[in-house]
Formats: sequence, structure tokens, C-alpha cells
Amino acid sequence: MTSPTTYKLGFPKLKYSVVPMASGAPFQRDPTTSDLFDPKVGGYYNIGTIWPNEATGGVWILSSISGGNTANWLGITDAASGNVDGPASATDNALARFDGTTGKLIQNSVGLLSDLGIMTGVRPTLPAGTAVAGTAPMKFTLGVNLTVAEADAVEYDGTSVFYTNNAAARQTLLHAPTLSSSVDNTLPKFDGTAWGIQDSGIVVSDTDVMSAFTAVLKAGTAAAGTAPLKFTLGVNLTSAEAGAVEYDGTHLYYTNSVPTRKTIAQGPASSTDLALAKYTGTAGEIQNSATTLSASDVMTFPAQGGVVLTSGGAAARKGSVALVGGTANVATTAAVTGSVIAYSIVALGTVTDPMPMLITINTGVSFDITSEDATDTSTINWAIVG
Repeated sequence: MTSPTTYKLGFPKLKYSVVPMASGAPFQRDPTTSDLFDPKVGGYYNIGTIWPNEATGGVWILSSISGGNTANWLGITDAASGNVDGPASATDNALARFDGTTGKLIQNSVGLLSDLGIMTGVRPTLPAGTAVAGTAPMKFTLGVNLTVAEADAVEYDGTSVFYTNNAAARQTLLHAPTLSSSVDNTLPKFDGTAWGIQDSGIVVSDTDVMSAFTAVLKAGTAAAGTAPLKFTLGVNLTSAEAGAVEYDGTHLYYTNSVPTRKTIAQGPASSTDLALAKYTGTAGEIQNSATTLSASDVMTFPAQGGVVLTSGGAAARKGSVALVGGTANVATTAAVTGSVIAYSIVALGTVTDPMPMLITINTGVSFDITSEDATDTSTINWAIVG
């Protein structure tokens, strides 16, 4: 081919529509409009002329001439043209990825997009959400659940989100429809029947102490392990704590507000109806007795029941007194109007025979014993029995 420099102002036109592949300038740059008529670089060019750039490997084609002298060169390998270079082979349905930063090279990937729009083989990392509408990291399109649950499926019916386990059993994800916040450490509870949850007043501390609740225990059954309440064997606190209930394997305790630990009394497996309880030992345990107290407060003692009244103190109920000048005053608050006071003369004094006695009660203070003989100095045992 004759060198382009022998042509004047682009005439006659090149026989071929390809710029000569000479090395060096200008073919180490991209073409410009002025190259259209420049005989130094081979102009005048016809539409369809190809211009290679040795420096970048880019290739340009003259696509049109505007206004008779403006060349429109189209890069057939640059990003603006939409033309890219791919690998020699690829996996069917694999997603194409850019290879490098030129925007001109693509490569294969393990992510697959089926003809039904099902994507597999990818592990997405969702972007951070923003406050702008339409920028949620993930969004479901309203639909209906599958007629038959499908293992590993995630579904959204406009109310709840579901997932299906590998046993093909659909599960509902819990949600909190009425909450925008919750109280720290409170237990959640169901709100209605649609798997929504709500806040509660029951608090479980970071040390697993539950508070602020009222317990209604279920009914017990005869089966082992179904007692409504069961303590685990432990030891008592080193220091008594107000309100505490404790179990040491032998006794049950509660601590009052003082705080003072109290032993909850233990009774026998069975007892006699109306029998009075009495302590056995010193550990707060009680036992049955043979003395009974009826519904009308009549006390019945066992045969040869022994001493049942006490003596001494302001409320003494039995004692002994010697008459002086035929009379004696016994101070006891146990003597009240209506009391039954029994007496017996245990020793005669200044009289040869027992004399009749008159009992006069000063209610809540004392009672007087007066002999029929004003000189009587007999000794009398007494007891308040009713």
C-alpha cells in the first residue's frame, strides 16, 4: 500500500477502511475528529474504518460523520460501548463478575441463577439499613404460603414470617407487633394467638433471680416428679435475709422482716381429731397428745392425766394459803367472775373440825377465802378449774 503521506487532503480515499498498522504515533493513541481529513494519518476515512490503539489495545470504528466534518468514533472494546471480554468457557447459568477494575473483563462465578429466577451458591452479606424509604437491607414481597410446606423455605404472608425445617414442618417466627421497646430483663409473653409477643412485668435478673410475679401453682398428681412445688436440697444463708424461704434437707424455714429466721413446725403423718398438739424435742416438731379440746371448748384429759394446772406468777391457777383470823386473800389475775375455784383443807389450825368456806372473787385481781370460824388458821390448797 502507498504511504498515506503521498495523498493530499484525503484524496483519493483509502482503498481499504483500515488505518495502516504502522508502529508508533499516531497509532498509540485514540482517534480524534481532526484525524478524519488528516492525510498524515491516512485521512480521509470512510464510515466503517477501524483505528487500533497499540498502547491500550483498544479498537475504534468510525460509526458516522456529522455535519460533513465531525467524526464519530465508537470504541468497540471500551466500557461506554457495553462490550466486555469474557473467559474461554463458563458454567451454565453462572453469574458473571467483573475481573479487575477496567470494566471490560468478566469472569465465571459459583453463584447460579436458574431460568426460574432461583439463585443458589451465594452467601449474601446484607448492606446496612438507612432511614430512607426503600433502603431496607432485605424486603419480602407480599405473597401466600406454599400449599405444601417445603423443607428450608422462608415465606411471608403479609402478617407473619415462616421457615420450614428439614422435616418439612412449617414454623412461625415470633414477632412483637405492639412493641417499639421493652423493659430490660422482663420476660416476653404471647399477645393473642398469632404468635405475637409483648412485654411483661416479670423480671429475671442477670443472676437468674425472678421477681415481680404472683405464682398460682398447678394441681399435684400422684405421679413422681409432679409436685406443684419442690425445693432442691441446700444450706441456709449465713445471714438471715428478710422474706427468704430455705430448706436444709430437714426443716423448712422462713425469715421475717426483723430479720429473724423461723422454723416452720412439722407435724406427724396423722393426728387424732380434736387432740391438742405438743412439741416433741427442741427442733420445732409437734406431735399428737391424748388431751382433747371439743368444739365447745370442753377439755378432756387422759386417765390419770396428772397435773394440768400451773402455779406461780400473776395469773397463778393453783396454790396453797394459810388462814389468818379465819380469812385469806389470794392475788391472781386468773380469778374472774364465773371462775370455778376448788379448795381442800390440808391442815387444821385452831379448830378441831373443818369449817365451811366462802369464796369471794375480785375479778381479775384476787379472791378471798373466809372460814365460818373467825379464829381458823387452817392451811388450804386451791385451784382455779374453770
